[in-house]
Amino acid sequence: MLGPASDVAWGGTVAQMAGFPAHAETPVVHGVGVVLCALEPRDAPAMLDNDRDPETAARLGWDPNDAAIWRCERHVEQAAVMWRTGEQLVFAVRESAGGPLVGIVDAQMRDGRDVELSWTTLPAARGRGIASRAVRTMVAFCGTLGVEHVWAKVDHDNAASLAVASAAGFREIRRDQRHVYLRAHTGGQPSG
Repeated sequence: MLGPASDVAWGGTVAQMAGFPAHAETPVVHGVGVVLCALEPRDAPAMLDNDRDPETAARLGWDPNDAAIWRCERHVEQAAVMWRTGEQLVFAVRESAGGPLVGIVDAQMRDGRDVELSWTTLPAARGRGIASRAVRTMVAFCGTLGVEHVWAKVDHDNAASLAVASAAGFREIRRDQRHVYLRAHTGGQPSG
């Protein structure tokens, strides 16, 4: 996950846990109008702009004044490590191969079997359907890994992310006082 607090979550060692298949490199996944690929060092300034965005910071619970380029650079490095270990799947979202960063989508294994997706779109790229296309592509990619369903947790008042989830095939499964929990079928078959 992006953000000023990301250094707190990273202890400097890689936790060995049940997760995704390890990949030597981040795969390149082509979707309709998007390419999911590795975060690169050149993405750090755009990530910093996103971390400083007041809307993003409010949604994710950090102070935009705490954003720092070194944290973004470290997240790029950590994303590559997480792919190699299967701990988490973190993709840069681009509109074309080699294009600028327009968002990030990631998947985390929860409880050894449930896969949670999250996403962010850079402010300049919002409102163009990029997140919906990227999330649809990520849902399908998870299916290729043998994941049958994925889920997402979205704040009740986050109309944009709720619309993204709906467009990507998610359906509401429950609510609590703050969040809407949604689930999508990947088209994949369970592994094992």
